[in-house]
Amino acid sequence: MDEFIVNFNVFGVGKTFEDWLKSDEDDGMTKAKDKAQGTRFRDLTDEELRTIEDGAIESNTKKATAFAIKVFTEWKSHQKDRLPVTTDPDTCSAEELHELLRRFYSTVRSAVGKPYSVATMTGIRASLNRHFSRLHLYADSEFTTSNRVFKSIKKTHRKNGQDKAKHHPHVNEADLKLLHESAA
Repeated sequence: MDEFIVNFNVFGVGKTFEDWLKSDEDDGMTKAKDKAQGTRFRDLTDEELRTIEDGAIESNTKKATAFAIKVFTEWKSHQKDRLPVTTDPDTCSAEELHELLRRFYSTVRSAVGKPYSVATMTGIRASLNRHFSRLHLYADSEFTTSNRVFKSIKKTHRKNGQDKAKHHPHVNEADLKLLHESAA
């Protein structure tokens, strides 16, 4: 039988482990070294760090959150004489925020006075949840009643035909069969 030789060049042809480690630093696979300190860890300015942090949130998410906060703030200033809570929503307790949200969900309207669609209300609620990140508006027990009000408003909108969601028609059996049998 012929001799069978297997050669594993784990570290590259003719390289030692130390050569491989050094080449890993030089081949562009890692971040550029900080020339001033001669270290592989880079120093960031506060501005660079803020830019990185801001990149974690999509711009449309930021816009949606800003819209929801604007609507909530305008609603609160319009309702200030009728509200049982006068504290700032950003610093108030969960119970106080719960009371604000209960009233907000049930009375908020668009700029022309019409109820928001279910999708818009859901987006506003999600944005408020992001904004008040110290609390979980969906799951914390303090928000049980405000969540019930929100669900009730959604249900009422759907019953009254105010849900603007347009769903595509179902694909019929013949078309499904055609799709499954096609080579595409």
